[in-house]
Amino acid sequence: MLKRFIVLICLLASTGCTAPPPPEVEVFVPPVFSARPDLIIIDSAPDVYYVRGYANIFFYSGSWYYFYNNVWHISQSYNGPWGIIETHRLPVRFGQIPPGHLRMPPSQAKPKPDRDRNPPQRLRDDDNDGPPGHRRKGK
Repeated sequence: MLKRFIVLICLLASTGCTAPPPPEVEVFVPPVFSARPDLIIIDSAPDVYYVRGYANIFFYSGSWYYFYNNVWHISQSYNGPWGIIETHRLPVRFGQIPPGHLRMPPSQAKPKPDRDRNPPQRLRDDDNDGPPGHRRKGK
């Protein structure tokens, strides 16, 4: 019995069976300020302010926006709590932010795929528009 177990272990080791790698963990690092940060208006984007000395932190119309790890975050306070905001929900004026104030323009910041929001489409029962040889017969 022990001999069979050792042979099985050797076979598994020789086939390259290994444990799957651990899942990637994304950690959100929110900005932390001891006092209200200095705001500077962005000339090309009226009413949009950036935080002096920090990239990707903006203030517009009573809300704070933080672009981190290809994801936009929003808060009502500069110290959070921060929630995620989808790129298409950003203020239109954010498209006027020059590249010097943003490490990646909002147009390039793609939200992560949301499978629940965009489920894969399935063919209906009455849909027979498959490729030749796969179309349903009788219709």
